[in-house]
Amino acid sequence: MYRYEKFRQCLSEISESHVSETDASEAFYNLSGFMSLLIKINEREQIVPKNKSNNHENQ
Repeated sequence: MYRYEKFRQCLSEISESHVSETDASEAFYNLSGFMSLLIKINEREQIVPKNKSNNHENQ
């Protein structure tokens, strides 16, 4: 629960308005899902190399 509270505080500071715990937890859930989707897309498409040593070998 601590990470939701910290996330809520960050959202409140950035938006300069109050963010409820419910809104913060929903935003955190959505952001986590979006990041997971980006990781899956990257694994499939290799947009960003997984590590720098592979990047040098492929050049």
